[in-house]
Amino acid sequence: MFLSRQSDRMSQISVWRLLKKATRAAGMRPFVAGAGRGGPSGVSPHTFRHSITFRLIRREDKRSKT
Repeated sequence: MFLSRQSDRMSQISVWRLLKKATRAAGMRPFVAGAGRGGPSGVSPHTFRHSITFRLIRREDKRSKT
């Protein structure tokens, strides 16, 4: 999915670094169940993937109801 300069894949560490840099730059504050909003350090590739999936499902649900 992600290419790097050295190979046709990015390492796990590179993905983490890229995601952390992007979340800090965007000022993302993920929702933490029972605790409200967290900080950018609460974002991981796994939680990011689930967040995107959740939003896509909600968007499709809203479209099907109209």
